[in-house]
Amino acid sequence: TETNDSEIVIPKRPKEITIELPSISQLLTQDNGLEGVLKADLHSIYNLFGTNASIAAKILTTLGKGDIPPDVENEVPLPRSSQTIQKCSDGSDTLPSRFVGVFRVFGDESSYAVAIPEFRVDCLTPPNEATVNNGQLCLLRVGIKEEKTAGQLFAYMYRVLYGTKALSDVLKENQQDLTSQVTSGGLKVEEPTTLEKPTTLEEPQSVKLDV
Repeated sequence: TETNDSEIVIPKRPKEITIELPSISQLLTQDNGLEGVLKADLHSIYNLFGTNASIAAKILTTLGKGDIPPDVENEVPLPRSSQTIQKCSDGSDTLPSRFVGVFRVFGDESSYAVAIPEFRVDCLTPPNEATVNNGQLCLLRVGIKEEKTAGQLFAYMYRVLYGTKALSDVLKENQQDLTSQVTSGGLKVEEPTTLEKPTTLEEPQSVKLDV
């Protein structure tokens, strides 16, 4: 084969592709929230960011600072079951918050903290708080003045992770507890569980690949 000395073949450089995690606004348009997005990710591209639980935490960190989104006030807090409240109250001088995901931080009794929801794909469980480091609660935000607002934020995050139908199903299942804990004149006052240290999350939202 003859070669042409006037031509030089320059190998192509790999093309850089940036993969970004879906935003909260994008996930709110999905029927099944983040769970549905990860199920559809057949090649596990998003797992470049870590485990499914890590992905959820990284997306939700945007809610840990700044103003709380206005849509949060439309949410209904998820009440703890009577059994859970009784279990947490036995042998304790303090009572858990009426709402899943809500706690009072030691040293700042005038405000509340909210944890991120536990997240699993293909294993939908009753709403619960995510934990790290052998059971330490993973708190997203502290300094929330109203217990109800903190509960609404947790419900909002649950909607982001699992979708509107999943949240609606949970609220239906807990309707009896919700009715008993919320009165026509407002919310009953109870002392929530006290926590000593929050765990904060700061993670990148995108990665770059060479292909």
